[in-house]
Amino acid sequence: MRETPDLAIRRTGGGEIVKSRGKFTAEVVALARAGGHLETDPAVRNPDSLAGRLLSTPLRIALSPGIRHLLRIAYGRIVPGMYYYHQARTRHIDKIVLGLANGELRQFVILGAGLDSRPYRLSEELATVRVFEVDHPATAAFKQQRLAKAALPTSHVKFVTVDFTSESLADRLREAGCDMSLRTLFLLEGVLYYLPDATVHEILQVLSAAPRGSSLVFDYVVSDVIAHPEQYYGASGYLDYVARKGEPVLFGIAPDAVASFLQPYGYTV
Repeated sequence: MRETPDLAIRRTGGGEIVKSRGKFTAEVVALARAGGHLETDPAVRNPDSLAGRLLSTPLRIALSPGIRHLLRIAYGRIVPGMYYYHQARTRHIDKIVLGLANGELRQFVILGAGLDSRPYRLSEELATVRVFEVDHPATAAFKQQRLAKAALPTSHVKFVTVDFTSESLADRLREAGCDMSLRTLFLLEGVLYYLPDATVHEILQVLSAAPRGSSLVFDYVVSDVIAHPEQYYGASGYLDYVARKGEPVLFGIAPDAVASFLQPYGYTV
Protein backbone atom coordinates (compact mmCIF):
# COMPACT_ATOMS: atom_id res chain seq x y z
CA MET A 1 0.00 0.00 0.00
CA ARG A 2 1.06 3.58 -0.49
CA GLU A 3 2.74 4.62 2.77
CA THR A 4 4.79 7.41 1.20
CA PRO A 5 4.06 9.78 -1.70
CA ASP A 6 5.07 6.85 -3.92
CA LEU A 7 2.66 4.13 -5.00
CA ALA A 8 3.27 0.63 -3.71
CA ILE A 9 3.37 -2.29 -6.08
CA ARG A 10 2.81 -5.97 -5.54
CA ARG A 11 4.35 -8.35 -8.02
CA THR A 12 4.32 -12.05 -8.84
CA GLY A 13 6.71 -14.03 -11.03
CA GLY A 14 6.71 -15.77 -14.40
CA GLY A 15 3.89 -15.56 -16.88
CA GLU A 16 1.33 -16.63 -19.48
CA ILE A 17 -1.48 -15.05 -21.53
CA VAL A 18 -1.81 -12.77 -24.59
CA LYS A 19 -1.40 -9.34 -26.09
CA SER A 20 -5.08 -8.90 -26.94
CA ARG A 21 -6.31 -11.65 -24.64
CA GLY A 22 -7.99 -13.32 -27.61
CA LYS A 23 -10.68 -15.96 -27.24
CA PHE A 24 -8.37 -18.95 -27.61
CA THR A 25 -5.76 -17.98 -25.05
CA ALA A 26 -8.32 -16.58 -22.61
CA GLU A 27 -10.12 -19.93 -22.68
CA VAL A 28 -6.94 -21.98 -22.39
CA VAL A 29 -5.91 -20.05 -19.28
CA ALA A 30 -9.42 -20.32 -17.81
CA LEU A 31 -9.33 -24.05 -18.54
CA ALA A 32 -6.15 -24.39 -16.48
CA ARG A 33 -7.78 -22.50 -13.60
CA ALA A 34 -10.94 -24.60 -13.86
CA GLY A 35 -8.91 -27.80 -13.79
CA GLY A 36 -6.89 -26.51 -10.87
CA HIS A 37 -10.02 -25.74 -8.87
CA LEU A 38 -11.02 -29.41 -9.14
CA GLU A 39 -7.67 -30.73 -7.91
CA THR A 40 -7.91 -32.80 -4.73
CA ASP A 41 -4.46 -31.77 -3.51
CA PRO A 42 -4.93 -28.58 -1.43
CA ALA A 43 -1.38 -27.54 -2.27
CA VAL A 44 -2.41 -27.29 -5.94
CA ARG A 45 -6.11 -26.42 -5.84
CA ASN A 46 -7.03 -22.78 -6.58
CA PRO A 47 -10.19 -20.88 -5.50
CA ASP A 48 -11.56 -20.08 -8.99
CA SER A 49 -14.95 -21.76 -8.68
CA LEU A 50 -16.40 -19.94 -11.71
CA ALA A 51 -13.73 -20.56 -14.35
CA GLY A 52 -15.44 -23.71 -15.61
CA ARG A 53 -18.76 -21.92 -16.10
CA LEU A 54 -17.11 -19.42 -18.46
CA LEU A 55 -15.77 -22.10 -20.79
CA SER A 56 -17.40 -23.20 -24.02
CA THR A 57 -18.93 -26.68 -24.07
CA PRO A 58 -16.02 -28.47 -25.84
CA LEU A 59 -13.56 -27.28 -23.21
CA ARG A 60 -15.87 -28.11 -20.32
CA ILE A 61 -15.73 -31.72 -21.49
CA ALA A 62 -12.02 -31.69 -20.65
CA LEU A 63 -13.00 -31.21 -16.99
CA SER A 64 -14.97 -34.47 -16.88
CA PRO A 65 -13.85 -37.15 -14.41
CA GLY A 66 -11.52 -39.58 -16.14
CA ILE A 67 -10.46 -36.96 -18.69
CA ARG A 68 -9.32 -34.17 -16.40
CA HIS A 69 -5.96 -35.76 -15.61
CA LEU A 70 -5.11 -35.56 -19.33
CA LEU A 71 -5.36 -31.77 -19.10
CA ARG A 72 -2.49 -31.67 -16.63
CA ILE A 73 -0.47 -34.08 -18.76
CA ALA A 74 -1.06 -32.07 -21.95
CA TYR A 75 -0.08 -28.82 -20.27
CA GLY A 76 3.05 -30.47 -18.90
CA ARG A 77 4.14 -31.62 -22.34
CA ILE A 78 3.41 -28.41 -24.23
CA VAL A 79 4.37 -25.78 -21.63
CA PRO A 80 6.13 -27.52 -18.74
CA GLY A 81 5.39 -25.96 -15.36
CA MET A 82 2.70 -23.61 -16.63
CA TYR A 83 -0.29 -25.52 -15.25
CA TYR A 84 1.03 -25.16 -11.73
CA TYR A 85 2.03 -21.56 -12.32
CA HIS A 86 -1.60 -20.72 -13.11
CA GLN A 87 -2.76 -22.24 -9.84
CA ALA A 88 -0.14 -20.39 -7.79
CA ARG A 89 -0.77 -17.09 -9.56
CA THR A 90 -4.53 -17.31 -9.06
CA ARG A 91 -4.20 -18.02 -5.35
CA HIS A 92 -1.59 -15.32 -4.80
CA ILE A 93 -3.50 -12.56 -6.60
CA ASP A 94 -6.76 -13.54 -4.89
CA LYS A 95 -5.05 -13.11 -1.54
CA ILE A 96 -3.90 -9.61 -2.49
CA VAL A 97 -7.31 -8.57 -3.87
CA LEU A 98 -9.13 -9.78 -0.76
CA GLY A 99 -6.61 -8.10 1.52
CA LEU A 100 -7.03 -4.75 -0.19
CA ALA A 101 -10.82 -5.06 -0.47
CA ASN A 102 -10.95 -5.24 3.33
CA GLY A 103 -9.25 -1.85 3.54
CA GLU A 104 -9.84 1.46 1.81
CA LEU A 105 -9.95 0.23 -1.79
CA ARG A 106 -12.43 2.18 -3.93
CA GLN A 107 -11.76 0.95 -7.49
CA PHE A 108 -10.60 -2.31 -9.04
CA VAL A 109 -9.40 -2.04 -12.65
CA ILE A 110 -8.54 -5.30 -14.44
CA LEU A 111 -6.48 -4.57 -17.55
CA GLY A 112 -6.53 -7.33 -20.16
CA ALA A 113 -9.28 -9.06 -18.18
CA GLY A 114 -9.82 -12.11 -20.40
CA LEU A 115 -12.03 -14.60 -18.55
CA ASP A 116 -11.03 -13.38 -15.08
CA SER A 117 -13.89 -14.34 -12.75
CA ARG A 118 -12.91 -12.25 -9.70
CA PRO A 119 -15.55 -9.51 -10.19
CA TYR A 120 -18.24 -12.22 -9.98
CA ARG A 121 -17.00 -14.78 -7.47
CA LEU A 122 -15.70 -12.01 -5.16
CA SER A 123 -18.71 -9.76 -5.70
CA GLU A 124 -19.61 -9.64 -2.00
CA GLU A 125 -16.09 -8.68 -0.96
CA LEU A 126 -16.02 -6.05 -3.72
CA ALA A 127 -19.54 -4.74 -2.99
CA THR A 128 -18.29 -1.23 -2.13
CA VAL A 129 -15.67 -1.15 -4.89
CA ARG A 130 -16.16 0.20 -8.42
CA VAL A 131 -15.07 -2.55 -10.83
CA PHE A 132 -13.82 -2.03 -14.40
CA GLU A 133 -12.84 -4.74 -16.87
CA VAL A 134 -10.61 -3.45 -19.66
CA ASP A 135 -9.89 -5.54 -22.76
CA HIS A 136 -9.66 -5.73 -26.52
CA PRO A 137 -13.14 -5.27 -28.08
CA ALA A 138 -13.31 -8.80 -29.50
CA THR A 139 -12.29 -10.41 -26.21
CA ALA A 140 -14.60 -8.19 -24.19
CA ALA A 141 -17.54 -9.20 -26.41
CA PHE A 142 -16.65 -12.88 -26.01
CA LYS A 143 -16.38 -12.46 -22.23
CA GLN A 144 -19.82 -10.88 -22.00
CA GLN A 145 -21.30 -13.69 -24.09
CA ARG A 146 -19.82 -16.27 -21.69
CA LEU A 147 -21.10 -14.34 -18.66
CA ALA A 148 -24.60 -14.23 -20.13
CA LYS A 149 -24.47 -17.95 -20.90
CA ALA A 150 -23.44 -18.63 -17.31
CA ALA A 151 -26.27 -16.36 -16.05
CA LEU A 152 -23.85 -14.32 -13.96
CA PRO A 153 -24.95 -10.76 -13.02
CA THR A 154 -22.80 -8.02 -14.51
CA SER A 155 -24.55 -4.80 -13.49
CA HIS A 156 -21.80 -4.01 -10.97
CA VAL A 157 -19.06 -4.17 -13.63
CA LYS A 158 -18.18 -1.54 -16.23
CA PHE A 159 -16.73 -3.01 -19.41
CA VAL A 160 -14.13 -0.88 -21.19
CA THR A 161 -12.83 -1.75 -24.65
CA VAL A 162 -9.39 -0.69 -25.86
CA ASP A 163 -6.59 -1.88 -28.10
CA PHE A 164 -3.54 -1.15 -25.95
CA THR A 165 -1.27 -0.84 -28.98
CA SER A 166 -3.32 1.69 -30.97
CA GLU A 167 -5.78 3.48 -28.67
CA SER A 168 -5.55 5.74 -25.64
CA LEU A 169 -6.06 3.84 -22.39
CA ALA A 170 -6.42 7.12 -20.48
CA ASP A 171 -9.21 8.28 -22.79
CA ARG A 172 -11.09 4.97 -22.59
CA LEU A 173 -10.92 4.88 -18.80
CA ARG A 174 -12.08 8.48 -18.51
CA GLU A 175 -14.97 7.91 -20.91
CA ALA A 176 -16.03 4.87 -18.88
CA GLY A 177 -16.15 6.90 -15.67
CA CYS A 178 -13.01 5.56 -14.03
CA ASP A 179 -12.04 8.12 -11.37
CA MET A 180 -8.26 8.35 -11.11
CA SER A 181 -8.58 10.32 -7.88
CA LEU A 182 -9.83 7.22 -6.02
CA ARG A 183 -7.66 4.63 -4.31
CA THR A 184 -7.42 1.92 -6.98
CA LEU A 185 -6.08 -1.58 -7.45
CA PHE A 186 -4.83 -2.16 -10.99
CA LEU A 187 -4.36 -5.77 -12.13
CA LEU A 188 -2.28 -6.74 -15.18
CA GLU A 189 -2.29 -10.53 -14.97
CA GLY A 190 -0.57 -12.21 -17.89
CA VAL A 191 -0.53 -9.10 -20.05
CA LEU A 192 2.66 -7.04 -20.06
CA TYR A 193 4.99 -9.56 -21.66
CA TYR A 194 2.88 -9.76 -24.82
CA LEU A 195 3.06 -6.01 -25.38
CA PRO A 196 5.74 -3.91 -27.09
CA ASP A 197 8.09 -2.03 -24.79
CA ALA A 198 6.63 1.37 -25.70
CA THR A 199 3.08 0.20 -24.94
CA VAL A 200 4.12 -1.13 -21.53
CA HIS A 201 5.54 2.27 -20.60
CA GLU A 202 2.46 4.08 -21.94
CA ILE A 203 0.22 1.95 -19.70
CA LEU A 204 2.36 2.60 -16.63
CA GLN A 205 2.32 6.31 -17.39
CA VAL A 206 -1.49 6.25 -17.28
CA LEU A 207 -1.50 4.28 -14.02
CA SER A 208 0.96 6.69 -12.44
CA ALA A 209 -1.92 9.18 -12.07
CA ALA A 210 -3.49 7.04 -9.33
CA PRO A 211 -3.45 8.52 -5.80
CA ARG A 212 -1.53 7.56 -2.70
CA GLY A 213 -2.66 4.17 -1.34
CA SER A 214 -3.28 2.66 -4.79
CA SER A 215 -1.67 -0.63 -5.80
CA LEU A 216 -0.61 -2.41 -8.96
CA VAL A 217 -0.27 -6.17 -9.39
CA PHE A 218 1.44 -7.63 -12.43
CA ASP A 219 3.46 -10.67 -13.42
CA TYR A 220 6.36 -10.61 -15.82
CA VAL A 221 8.72 -12.78 -17.82
CA VAL A 222 12.34 -12.56 -16.69
CA SER A 223 14.34 -10.98 -19.50
CA ASP A 224 17.09 -13.62 -19.31
CA VAL A 225 14.47 -16.28 -20.01
CA ILE A 226 13.84 -14.62 -23.37
CA ALA A 227 17.55 -14.37 -24.13
CA HIS A 228 18.50 -17.86 -22.90
CA PRO A 229 15.38 -20.05 -22.70
CA GLU A 230 17.44 -23.23 -22.81
CA GLN A 231 18.72 -22.44 -19.32
CA TYR A 232 15.27 -22.40 -17.70
CA TYR A 233 12.81 -25.21 -17.06
CA GLY A 234 9.89 -25.09 -19.51
CA ALA A 235 10.95 -21.79 -21.06
CA SER A 236 11.65 -23.02 -24.59
CA GLY A 237 8.33 -24.85 -24.76
CA TYR A 238 6.43 -21.85 -23.48
CA LEU A 239 8.08 -19.31 -25.79
CA ASP A 240 7.68 -21.57 -28.82
CA TYR A 241 4.04 -22.28 -28.02
CA VAL A 242 2.89 -18.67 -27.66
CA ALA A 243 4.89 -17.67 -30.75
CA ARG A 244 3.12 -20.37 -32.80
CA LYS A 245 -0.20 -19.01 -31.55
CA GLY A 246 0.73 -15.56 -32.85
CA GLU A 247 1.33 -14.04 -29.42
CA PRO A 248 5.12 -13.97 -28.96
CA VAL A 249 6.67 -12.73 -25.75
CA LEU A 250 7.90 -9.20 -26.46
CA PHE A 251 8.80 -7.76 -23.08
CA GLY A 252 10.83 -8.91 -20.11
CA ILE A 253 12.33 -7.49 -16.92
CA ALA A 254 15.37 -8.53 -14.90
CA PRO A 255 14.25 -9.18 -11.29
CA ASP A 256 16.91 -6.87 -9.89
CA ALA A 257 15.73 -4.09 -12.23
CA VAL A 258 12.05 -4.03 -11.25
CA ALA A 259 12.47 -1.17 -8.76
CA SER A 260 14.31 1.07 -11.23
CA PHE A 261 11.84 0.11 -13.97
CA LEU A 262 8.94 1.38 -11.84
CA GLN A 263 10.60 4.39 -10.28
CA PRO A 264 9.75 6.87 -13.09
CA TYR A 265 6.06 6.12 -12.54
CA GLY A 266 6.09 6.69 -8.79
CA TYR A 267 5.76 3.02 -7.86
CA THR A 268 7.86 1.18 -5.30
CA VAL A 269 8.06 -2.56 -4.71
